[in-house]
Amino acid sequence: MGRVIRTLIVATLVTLSVMTMELTPSASAATPAPSRCLIRPALQVPPTQPLSSPAPPNHCTILAIGDSVGLDLGIGLSREFAHQPGVSFISRGVISTGLVHDTFYNWPQHLTDYLRRWHPDVVVVCVGANDHSPISINGRSVPLLTVPWQAAYRTRIRQIADIVNRYGAQIVWVGVPISSTGGYRHAMKAMNSIYKGVMASSPGGYYIDTWDLFASSSGTVRPTAKVNKRPMQVRSLDLIHYTPVGCDVFATYVIRSMATKFNVVLKPSSPAFITG
Repeated sequence: MGRVIRTLIVATLVTLSVMTMELTPSASAATPAPSRCLIRPALQVPPTQPLSSPAPPNHCTILAIGDSVGLDLGIGLSREFAHQPGVSFISRGVISTGLVHDTFYNWPQHLTDYLRRWHPDVVVVCVGANDHSPISINGRSVPLLTVPWQAAYRTRIRQIADIVNRYGAQIVWVGVPISSTGGYRHAMKAMNSIYKGVMASSPGGYYIDTWDLFASSSGTVRPTAKVNKRPMQVRSLDLIHYTPVGCDVFATYVIRSMATKFNVVLKPSSPAFITG
């Protein structure tokens, strides 16, 4: 009965937010703007070659998926992409999900459905908050962070990346920011290392490290911070999730990281920076 209730809650709280904005061509333009999304790996030029000036992304569809932390990121991205020319943004986060308990919510299957439906150019992934538990391998429970656990988890991450690549999209994997304390935080940091390693070997893969974004100078999670020079609560009481302001800080960081990586013009609508 508890599992049925849990499933019903998840089904009820699945969030879909779709916002579509397109570039408005200049009336004096002789030719239409190119339609090809410029968020592509071709922009990964050698370090000795100077980058050209950042270009508009043209017409790009960005899909964000993940668990409840990914949902927080999606909420922030929805606001920060609100006035970005040329970007269609879709947020599809589902609470209580992850890659460990794939019988509860099968992300590869749902991701495939999303890719067929929306044909995104970029997929932003943020999962992990619910993956700090044993993983099932051939019906056998394998303890968290053991060598076999890490191998199985790595395979599931690679499966997500392969699905995205198969549909011709770029994958941006957002690491979990510092959170909570003790064993949970240790598990999140270890999983971030796995995400980073898989993205390094995945075509078009890009990992964004956010661990220190909400960290204090002493390396602990900070629930409050000065945001745009004003003291604000940025983390929820569980020190895992985010307040609305925290969502905006999270999203601003991810958007700026993507803009730098792909050398395109991506500007948060209402940028939120930690300033102290």
